[in-house]
Amino acid sequence: MTRAAIYGRVSTDEQAEKFGLSSQIYELRALADKRGYHVADGGEFADDGYTGAELDRPALTRLRDAVHAGLFHVVLVHDPDRLSRNLGHLLLLEEEFEKAGVRLEFLTTPREDTPEGQLLLHVKGAVSQYERSKIRERTLRGKREKARRGLIPAGPVPYGYRGDPSAPGKLVVDDDEAAVVRMVFDWLVTEGRSIRAITTTLGELGIRAARGRKWAKSSVRRVLTSELYAGRAWFNRRQRRGTQLRPRQVSEWLPISVPPIVPEAVFQSAQTQLAQNREALAGRPPSRLYLLRGLLRCQCGGQFGTCVDGRCVVSQLADPATCAADVSAACAAAGNTTTSCVPDSSCP
Repeated sequence: MTRAAIYGRVSTDEQAEKFGLSSQIYELRALADKRGYHVADGGEFADDGYTGAELDRPALTRLRDAVHAGLFHVVLVHDPDRLSRNLGHLLLLEEEFEKAGVRLEFLTTPREDTPEGQLLLHVKGAVSQYERSKIRERTLRGKREKARRGLIPAGPVPYGYRGDPSAPGKLVVDDDEAAVVRMVFDWLVTEGRSIRAITTTLGELGIRAARGRKWAKSSVRRVLTSELYAGRAWFNRRQRRGTQLRPRQVSEWLPISVPPIVPEAVFQSAQTQLAQNREALAGRPPSRLYLLRGLLRCQCGGQFGTCVDGRCVVSQLADPATCAADVSAACAAAGNTTTSCVPDSSCP
């Protein structure tokens, strides 16, 4: 009996399009029955809300592991772009399955082991990649136009505001949260409190941050340094290059006017006070002394940062792309105190 796995995928941009996840699974099961394949329990793999441009998808990862383990003879997919919208990734998966002795079959593209069949598959993969680029371009163009009209293009509503139900994309001041924002600025500007002290006070008063979370120092700093609260929002300030966000030229920024919560003078005073606080902290002696401070090095040459709760974290990686310790080299917790710390099975 031929054991078959079926794989389906939809991304957030395609939820309302023709490739509904349930319809894919239904049609693939019908295809399996028609061809005499057996789809056992655990033979369905579905990624709901994942882009086809990346290989890091939960269901796809499980499917690849199952293929390597020899659990299936054939993998059924609705269309090549459901498997991947990147031609290079599609060819990689095709070769990977072939080496494992597993056939890859598509509902919309009959698979033929001929040069013509291979060409058709690769052409569809290239077209899928082109479609993805066009979708991305149209989405970005729509966001730019929305920003030019003075609307917030996307993203969660910032603390202190709420969406205007009569004008999607417009922000209006939330009176209760805005009072907290003004109080935080007042603590900093008038009383000279540190971000740590402000965070502690907010917790003691039982005041919650956005979506009911506890206030953290990072979220307090974000409020105090965001021009949004002085009435200025921006779109198109950064661009993604690979996995990094890089700033764009100032001339490319698109300003968006929002109702201010604090006056411009108060916002500028807050920035001055934050700078003064940093200078004061810079001259303060450390609260703890570490004998090996600045001496411990990672295997990649990077410098270890502070050890917290027995976990020694690499703070400055010399080669983040290849270093095996980039997440956390927790060797200290396992008693490994060598200067060239290589995470192994003894590390948590």
